[in-house]
Amino acid sequence: MNGKKAIGLVEFKSIAMGLVAADNMIKTANVDVIEATVLCPGKYILLISGDVGSIQSAVDRGVNDFAENVIDSFVLAKFTSEIVYIGEHMMQVRRLVEGGYELLELPLPCLLTVVKEISDPRLPTLRGKQKAKKIDIPMWGPDDIEADPSNIGLKGSPTRVVKTFHPQVSRNGKKLVARDTESINKAVDELIEFLKDRQLI
Repeated sequence: MNGKKAIGLVEFKSIAMGLVAADNMIKTANVDVIEATVLCPGKYILLISGDVGSIQSAVDRGVNDFAENVIDSFVLAKFTSEIVYIGEHMMQVRRLVEGGYELLELPLPCLLTVVKEISDPRLPTLRGKQKAKKIDIPMWGPDDIEADPSNIGLKGSPTRVVKTFHPQVSRNGKKLVARDTESINKAVDELIEFLKDRQLI
């Protein structure tokens, strides 16, 4: 996996359709298969690695062409410097640290954390925009999350915004011209008085 910048995963609720989808995804772009296996009875996952564009294309192919059989999916860009090895009970990763890299051997399951450089913002595709319009976004209220109404909203806020305003910025100024020792001393005295009047010194 040297040089790989992203990983992608798609979880399917059908083993048979997962196999078909995985085959199509692998043929869509230049990607490497990290894991393709039955996750639990009736489910199938495909984990792939490659450059960001190839991974996105492959995952989009699987999600869009087999939408009815997809449970979940993600694309993770710049996830780590390198996944060296994944075994049955451990994995090795190369992590970026100050001054270079370090090789870590971790027992499974393990948690990998990431930094802000995890991903590059990208524009949504036309197909993605069309799909977003059709998604039903549930609206949850206090009853849905079993929350006490007195602890949320304005009633539950420990602070109150009494007034918001934009401060007025004054552009007025005074120009002090100093061309000789006497005028320089006078200008300095005026500046000191100005700062004292405003309690800045």
